[in-house]
Amino acid sequence: MGASDMKKIFALLLIAAMWGCTDYVGQWDDQYGTAFTGNSAPTNVLVCEEMATTAVTDENNCVMSFLCMNNAWVPQDYVCNNVQQQRICDEGVGTSVVNGSCITNFLCLNNAWVVYGEPICTTPTVPSSSSKNTTVKSSNSVAKSSSSKAKSSSSVVRASSSSVKRSNAFPTWLGRDGLTRVDTRLDAGMDDSGYWYTYTDDADGGKSEVIWPVPIGNEYSDLALDNVVLHCGGICGTALLDRGTLVYEPFVGIAFDVAGHKGNSLAAADASAWGGVCITYKSDYSATLQLGLGDYDTQIEYAVPSVSLAKASAGTMRNIAWSAFKQPAWYKGSATIDGTAAAKRLVTLKFQIQGSSGSSYGFNICAIGPYNGACPSTCN
Repeated sequence: MGASDMKKIFALLLIAAMWGCTDYVGQWDDQYGTAFTGNSAPTNVLVCEEMATTAVTDENNCVMSFLCMNNAWVPQDYVCNNVQQQRICDEGVGTSVVNGSCITNFLCLNNAWVVYGEPICTTPTVPSSSSKNTTVKSSNSVAKSSSSKAKSSSSVVRASSSSVKRSNAFPTWLGRDGLTRVDTRLDAGMDDSGYWYTYTDDADGGKSEVIWPVPIGNEYSDLALDNVVLHCGGICGTALLDRGTLVYEPFVGIAFDVAGHKGNSLAAADASAWGGVCITYKSDYSATLQLGLGDYDTQIEYAVPSVSLAKASAGTMRNIAWSAFKQPAWYKGSATIDGTAAAKRLVTLKFQIQGSSGSSYGFNICAIGPYNGACPSTCN
């Protein structure tokens, strides 16, 4: 729903409320809990003055705050126990985010928020003092339960100062949102794509491992990284490298499968529409971002297209086109593939640290998204 449509709808509802009609009250109840009770509702909550604020508190003491923008009450933050919650994504429902005097609209499609239209900017007016910071108690809970296997990400519901048009190929994953799954939009049908996991060099005799800052696992899997994401605002840990009996340098990696499984095998997917990837990360040592191609990896001797990521202890962001991914220089085989071709049959996206045995390096993957996906400039 565009801002102009929202303006018309809320204007009509506002007129109805002022004449004592209960339709407006009912619609507000359906979306935000029982905020008002008939004609006894305070008029300074119903009247939307530009840039005024209000809030609704439910029976669990959770607060949904609103800002009046373009004559419509726009949901902002939802806070429970002093912790900001994710905005609930209900299919076909719209919402907006305000950044200064600009409003960006989002629509929930396929269980994820996507940008809907271009941002709309207006010149704000100063609201009257009587309409600021009004809180109304609610008898119904606004909160909705969520599964640990979250299908959606509200990471795109963030304001961006970038002048580059962002990609909506898939919603940028932000660790600070607390989700352990990247919504790739390319799931093969078994609902297991996008989950972060680790891999190491143990198959060839290595003994490398990732040391996590908190215990891992949840009720579904002993390897789930929910606690790590909540603790770090990303996938963070320490890469402890141990050669064991390897004949090459040891490594550890963090990855997610783009399409998940199809039957008993990992499926490939065409990720060309992403344009590439953006990534925000910290690392005490240089790393590589690799395009895993499933069984085809063996045909190219694991010389998969990759890009180097520089050491960035303070955190940094890279925006990388598919064309920038190249096979490593050491590869001399006859079967070759570049990043653009690999994106058409992508199986896994990998973040890998490889170095000297006995070394340990801290890292944190804070965001991952499509090319121009508005990944933040740092992890903070």
